Parts: sequence; C-alpha cells; structure tokens
Amino acid sequence: MELFDLPVELFQCVVRYLVRDVGPLYVADYRLVCRLFAIEIQNEILAKQPLVAYSQEERRLPAREPIHVATARDDARFTKLFAQHGGTIIGHEVLRDQKNPLPLVKHLKVLTETVLRLKDSESRKLRRTYTFDISNAISGVYQKQLRWRISLRTSSEIADPSIEDDLPAALAATGNVKLLLELASTRANCLTKSGSSLPDPLSAAAASGQVETVKMLADHILQETKANPSTAIRTTTMDLGDALKFAIRKGQMQTGVLISDRLYKARGREMLSHRLTMECLQYLDTGLLRRVLIDNQRVLLKLPQPRDYGTFNQKLTLRVYEMDQLFTKGSRSMLRAFLRDGLIDANHFDSLSDLDQACYDATTPLALAVHHHRYDLARVLIQHGAHIDGVPRTGNPVTALWHAARDGYIGCSDAPHPGVRFLLKHGADPDIHGDWRSPLRAAEKRWPDVYFILQQAKDFGVDVALHPDTWRRYELVVKIPMQVDLTDSIPSLSELIDD
Repeated sequence: MELFDLPVELFQCVVRYLVRDVGPLYVADYRLVCRLFAIEIQNEILAKQPLVAYSQEERRLPAREPIHVATARDDARFTKLFAQHGGTIIGHEVLRDQKNPLPLVKHLKVLTETVLRLKDSESRKLRRTYTFDISNAISGVYQKQLRWRISLRTSSEIADPSIEDDLPAALAATGNVKLLLELASTRANCLTKSGSSLPDPLSAAAASGQVETVKMLADHILQETKANPSTAIRTTTMDLGDALKFAIRKGQMQTGVLISDRLYKARGREMLSHRLTMECLQYLDTGLLRRVLIDNQRVLLKLPQPRDYGTFNQKLTLRVYEMDQLFTKGSRSMLRAFLRDGLIDANHFDSLSDLDQACYDATTPLALAVHHHRYDLARVLIQHGAHIDGVPRTGNPVTALWHAARDGYIGCSDAPHPGVRFLLKHGADPDIHGDWRSPLRAAEKRWPDVYFILQQAKDFGVDVALHPDTWRRYELVVKIPMQVDLTDSIPSLSELIDD
C-alpha cells in the first residue's frame, strides 16, 4: 500500500512520528514531498507540537557537523520559524490545557486573563484573539532571549515575570487603547517602558498589527519629545527604531509604514540606517526594505521625504555593508526582491554607490553567494538567469567555479567541497578556456582533492565526479597510494552503481 493510500488518521500518525524523530525545526524540509505532506507538517508544527520541543535542550543537531556549525544552523532555523509563526506556536501552547505549563506559558495565561478581567469579558473568542495578540508581541523579541525563556523549566531559575510590568504592553498588543490610557494616567512612563518579558507598548502594538494603537503611542512619543527636547534622540529615535524592527520581524507592513513615516523626521534617524537595513534583510520581504533604503538615501542627502513611495523612481544605490549582509545573513525572499526591483543584476553588480563599486567589480553575485556558502541564494540567482560560467566585467575574467576551486573549502558534510559540487551539478565547465582561467589549473598545485573531482568531471562527466564512490576511492588512493592506481579508479558510472 502506498503512503498516500493510508487512512487520514494513519497518515497523520506517520507525520507525527516524523516530526518527533526529525525535530520540528528540520521537518519543514519534507514539505516539498507533496501538498498533503506540507499541510500536515505545518499543522503539526504550528498547532500540535509542545513549546518545549523548540527549547535549547531539545536541539536535534546533525552528528556529522561540528557543534558550532550545527548550533548556528539550528539557531537560524529557530529565528526564521518564530519570526513568521512564533505567535501561532506560542498561542496554541497557551490555549492548551496543561497540568504543569512552562513558567512563560503560565505567565501569558495569567496576563491574558488580567486583560479580559479589565475588559470585563469572558468571551472565549476574545480570549483566543487576545492570546494570539500577546503571543505575537512576545515572539517578536530577540530570538535568543525568546528561546532562553522557552527553555526555563521552573520559576526559580529567574525572577518571576511581573504582570504589572507586562500589562501595558499586553493592552497595547490587544488594541485596548482606552484601558492603556487609563493605566498611563496612574503610572508614569508606562507607555515607553519595557516589561519583564514583553517589549515596550509601542513595539508590542507594532508586532501585533494594532494600527490605531501604534498611531496613538507614536504621537505620544513625539509630543513628549517636544516637551523635553534634550531627550529627543533617546526617547524618539531609539524607541521608534526599536518598534520598527518589531514590525519588520513580524512582517507587519501597515504598522511599519506608520512608524517609518514618523521616524523619518526624527532627530538622529541616520544613526539607525545600518541597523534597520540589517533587520530587513534577514526576514521575508513585505515592501519595508525598499522604503528603508529610500529613507536611508534621502536622510543622508538631507532631502525631504517622498510623497508617494509607490511611484518613487529615483535610482537606489547600495553600500558594501548592505551587500555583504545580503549574501551572509539575507533571506531568499529579500534577494528575490532585490532582483525584482533591479537593485541587483543576476550576473553583475551595477547598483552599488560609486565609492563601493570597486569592491565588487572583480566578482559576480553567483561567485559571492558560493564564497559565503549560501547555496540557497545561488539557486535563486540561477533561477533568475545567472550564467553558471559568467565572469565579471572587470578584473580577472574567471568563473565562480574558478574561485571555488581556488578557495578549496572542504566543508564538514559527507560530500566535501560543497561549492565545487554545487557549481558542477548546475553545469559549470571544469576546464573552461583550458588556460590559466581554467578551474582545473586553479586547483592543480593547491588542492589535490579538488583537482581530482574536477578532472573526473572533465573525463567522465559530472555524474561520475559527484558519485559517493568517487570520493571513497579517492580517499583510498590517498591512504594507500602504492596499491591503487588513480588513473583507473573510476572507469564508468555503471560500474560504480553495480558495485
């Protein structure tokens, strides 16, 4: 019987066991099997997995990788998942009946009930809505801090979160402006102060998409600034900048635009240009990145804010730090946005500022992506027309495979030299031109293992060169050089398969 012929209940059990064995952060790789698999896996991850499964103690690190590499990959997966779906995951955990909930979950339950009590309501629908709003607010905090809080098993490990401290942010996240103003009339600075586990009210409202609350709080900050100009940079620019980062992480376009408009004229806006760009590049494209780049450029030149960003057609230029961040920590969504808006050509760097253009004249976007081991970005570039054997317009006319062969990065997986393998798999020529520009010549006297893979690709084809037995036979040659002849170690692909 085929897997998809199973009854629905049995199929769901299979998916549940898969998630348990692989781990919720890694099972998403199986979503591409089919649409049914994707639906069941997403439902299992977002609604059914206990929150403790995402804690640091429950990491499922691959044994074949060094611990620091595996940990970095695991943290990156956690950051990406909780930026997009953290509010849903935490919200379902808070709504779930449990005898001994995690301290964070217990705190959020009490906080939600406190808001409902102030609202004088016992509606189940409203309780569910408020739970997800508050969960969205807390899922927007710095991801390492969030994961640390999830990992806490008892309150004795840290001082208990305070309902009194978190209540203003909870009211802002749920859009209760009237109750928030009543609370502010009796408690000084509660509209700008961060809570014990939740962020400040403006950031909480931005993360939860509460447009009217964001308007009120942002205008309040601006009024406080006029009353006390000496604290303008601290209370206005930094507070608005932090709130904008929450909107960026949670993909809240409306609240992000509102904050961005007020931040443009704030004193010291240029100080946040780098931080805001870095924040945008790591998450899904919602249109805020283009707005941030336009503001960065115009603030630097002391130009007025555009009236209509949609019809703004002035050419944008990128700086070196923005390009570096894109190819090291940037998301595929943001690279697609750069390609769509013409900020990057798939084959050349054309939109850098004049001062920075020289830094990338001698390379191509594909070569840079492979150099940083961002093969996901390299695939996006190829999908958008990057030539696998393309060369830069200036500098040495060499391909991305030439750079990868010369670097000799062996990696830490069962398939060494991932950059070389990736480019060969996508059709790169191992001996293009046949002279010093050839990747074979680049590796000949530097990296014997790279030279071997490239030579096999040239003589027998890519299928043979990348076959697992090819590397095993090469290792045998290296360990016992007198017993094995390198020239006849890989006669044909059919013999490799037959073995």
